[in-house]
Amino acid sequence: MDWALFLSSSVSSVCASSSGAHLEQILLELVSQAVQEWLGFSGKKSFQPQAWFAQQVITCFTEYALLLPQVWAAACNLRLEVLTHSHSRDKSICQSDLQSVAIAMKTHPLAMDNSQERNMIKAMGRLISTFLHIILLPRNSVEPGCSPSTSKSIGANPNLSWASPLGGMPQRLGNMLECMLPLLSNASTFGPGSEASSRSTDSGDPWLSICAKIAKNPDKYLPFRQCVPGLTRMLAENGPLGHHYLKTAEGLASELIFRGITFGTPCSLQKNCVFKFKEDWPNMVVDMKTEGKSFAYYCDKSCYGRTIACKDFEDGKIYWEKAHDPHFNYWLLQPKSADFTTVFKLLQDLPNIGPLTAYLICSDYGLAGLLSMVHLGSDTATMASIIRMLKASSL
Repeated sequence: MDWALFLSSSVSSVCASSSGAHLEQILLELVSQAVQEWLGFSGKKSFQPQAWFAQQVITCFTEYALLLPQVWAAACNLRLEVLTHSHSRDKSICQSDLQSVAIAMKTHPLAMDNSQERNMIKAMGRLISTFLHIILLPRNSVEPGCSPSTSKSIGANPNLSWASPLGGMPQRLGNMLECMLPLLSNASTFGPGSEASSRSTDSGDPWLSICAKIAKNPDKYLPFRQCVPGLTRMLAENGPLGHHYLKTAEGLASELIFRGITFGTPCSLQKNCVFKFKEDWPNMVVDMKTEGKSFAYYCDKSCYGRTIACKDFEDGKIYWEKAHDPHFNYWLLQPKSADFTTVFKLLQDLPNIGPLTAYLICSDYGLAGLLSMVHLGSDTATMASIIRMLKASSL
């Protein structure tokens, strides 16, 4: 979801200042750069067949057909998934090779008005459009008519069955999006001890199950990241990214410990999050061990998905030292907002800070107003490069 928010917020910022042909040119440039970077194409000619195929899919089936796993697999590997053995590996793919595919598309049920498959795709598209529209509203805003009591039915057609010969993905995607819509109006109520956390994840109601899952660890599972309790603590006035510590080495060390060690753990929500002195963090770890707290209480080695075996609380000492190194923290006191990509690359020199963690740290400082965010139109290639490096992980 981060990737979708990343692009959506950038698009909305450009729409406020651009229009017509200029906006179209910027968006096309972004798509071009993203396709080249993300899918690894070396030049425009090499991805023209893929672009043409995707355009045919959109023309015949609507753009939401690209969300179907089989269609997306075909778009990503035309030679293997579409042309099969009829095309030589030594020969470049050209548009004429795909003419028969275009003809076949027009006879597919997805291209036929009022077919079950076509209606399913349209319903899924309406649901996704509603979802993306709502997440672009200002924080704490609720779309008129989208209160928790009515949001569950947004985009749903009671007469339409989600069962489809195209596979289970549309049904799972539809259920997930419908269940997440109510979170937009009451996201801040999630957390340990909340009403949602007492619900069973085995409930037959998918909304109740998702609520219970999110409530167990909102920092990890709540899709609206600006509302998560851990980040809220960090951005508070007395937090590491608040007014008192935003431009200090102590604030930076505390933010690195949060994103690099304690993120997603009970410790990040219950214990002190500002470390003013070098021994504050190791002393707190000793206190937690004395209290009988387990390692998982203050360090989750798989909080971002893949397990990092070498991740340890000892990294906090390195984070503290680097945060106080003038050659590392120079950007904290720059008169103007520091460059996002410069800090993004700098952070990855730290132990167990990869592209995703570095991006999250930069985004936190961007929300706090200390870093200039990457904007659509101003540095499209950089944005596309970041999308590729993150591998759209949260999406």
